[in-house]
Amino acid sequence: MIDAMDLALLTGRRPADVLKLKRTDIRDGALWIVQNKTGTRLGVEFTGELASVINRINERPRRAIGPYLVQDGSGQPLSQFALRSRFDKARTAAGWIFSSELFEPSQPPTQATSRILNPCWATRIET
Repeated sequence: MIDAMDLALLTGRRPADVLKLKRTDIRDGALWIVQNKTGTRLGVEFTGELASVINRINERPRRAIGPYLVQDGSGQPLSQFALRSRFDKARTAAGWIFSSELFEPSQPPTQATSRILNPCWATRIET
């Protein structure tokens, strides 16, 4: 799960977009992302911390290596459900407590993965 969170944080993309990233999306010095929501294609420069994260992903020993950057131990792409489940477990283990001030009453915290990441990403690029 850390791979998906790091990629989302460093690219500013939604978790659903990050889960679709393939190794072949890295070309011409950029990580090319097609947004699910809009279909917009954009390139994120493949340098610095992003390059380090992708190198960490590629160098990790695995039983099987699939085409996706974010995958399970069998080389299969991680599903949105699996990511959400792992995020929920990590959130609980970290002791995060959700305030009703952070979310609209109709939005349960389990659906808030990208809403949590986007402010973090924006904060990181401002500093």
